[in-house]
Amino acid sequence: MTDLIGGLIDVVGERHVLVEPAAQQRFLRDFSWYSPVLADAFVDTRIDAVVQPATLAELAELVALGVRHRAPMTVRGAGTGNYGQSVPLYGGILIDMRRLNRIVSLGEDSVEVEAGAVWEDVEVAARSVGRELRIMPTTYHVATVAGFLAGGSGGLGAVTYGRTWDNHNFASVELLSAEDPPRTLRLEGDDLRFVLHTYGTVGIVTRLRLPLVAAHSWQGWYATFESFDACYELGWELSDDEAVLKRLVSVHEAPIPSMFEPVKRLFTPDQSAALLMLDEGSVERARAAVGRFGGVLRPWPNKPLITEFPFAHTVLWTKKHDPASTWLQTRFKNDRQVALEQVHQLQARFGRRVVNHIEFVRTPDGLNPSGLPALFTSDPREIDAVIAFCEQIGVQVANPHSYVVKEGGMVKDIAAVVAFKARTDPFGLLNPGKLDGTFYAGAVNR
Repeated sequence: MTDLIGGLIDVVGERHVLVEPAAQQRFLRDFSWYSPVLADAFVDTRIDAVVQPATLAELAELVALGVRHRAPMTVRGAGTGNYGQSVPLYGGILIDMRRLNRIVSLGEDSVEVEAGAVWEDVEVAARSVGRELRIMPTTYHVATVAGFLAGGSGGLGAVTYGRTWDNHNFASVELLSAEDPPRTLRLEGDDLRFVLHTYGTVGIVTRLRLPLVAAHSWQGWYATFESFDACYELGWELSDDEAVLKRLVSVHEAPIPSMFEPVKRLFTPDQSAALLMLDEGSVERARAAVGRFGGVLRPWPNKPLITEFPFAHTVLWTKKHDPASTWLQTRFKNDRQVALEQVHQLQARFGRRVVNHIEFVRTPDGLNPSGLPALFTSDPREIDAVIAFCEQIGVQVANPHSYVVKEGGMVKDIAAVVAFKARTDPFGLLNPGKLDGTFYAGAVNR
């Protein structure tokens, strides 16, 4: 280990190799504490060194050094993930990618960036030439581009362009293999499935190319309703209306909106609410739709930003309201009435113990109501009962209480990903234990 630490310092300098436990602590946690199961799983996490490369040449040297020492290597961005994606299980080296943050090229149709580039910085650059990104995470102020590729799924823009793996929302990726010396591989098209939501287990992403579209003038709005049915119907209506330009359609069953502590004054405990990001030219069409379903549309206040409340942010606010609560990820049927009936079945079976929160997402198979329901229970048996009932009524469940890709349910062809990893990570050193629950013993018993 002394030789390994010395080698890391030779590459990036002593200032960018963190070995003191106090300096490492912030790199050993993410938002997996949303889950009581994952909070327990990561309570004793340790790392041998955090290293912060500034160039691709330094990164390649670090990877080669790690391979020579058979040291586990875990890559990390801003740590905004919810499943322990970048929390190391077996020590070794944690590679902080945030100094690799350059915008390499910017064109009319695409932008190429280094892995540690922050989404907000890329969006600002695109807007300087009248363009914008298709999708980005709601944590865009701090989240890195490669971090969202490797550990995210939906976010702003998903209602129009889909999730990370839909509609070529990532155009191409370059990555380093875990070999000595590492190889550079370029993935495009269907091959991107090997790196999408696989937690950095198959290679170290270095550069990414993202498609751009014409920039819009987005505004935050919220609509309140006396029933969740009306709120849901409005959400589907706006999401399915191509004449309404939108970046977010997020619907929340009462009393969730009243748990949004900084803006709870906007809602009563009996009101369901839709959070919307609309192009200014679509507001009046949206207002008319809200009125048809008996709701009231109002502008979102200047602060805090509306993006701090949808998707997994909702889990943060419900847990602050009730620390014993937790969450699930669900996919209702891609059918307006069938999905609403599934919502009714959940309401009838569990009442206020399961409260619905739905993000509308455009998939290749059609519009999908993707649920992130709040579970107001800490009993594992109750959580299992909710999962079993969802599966019984045809609601797909992705498990946010596991740090293993295979168990999360979002990556379907695990066998193909494992086979690809065998070619790019022959010693099993990249984020071991995360892909399918297995790891190469040599990565641990150095």
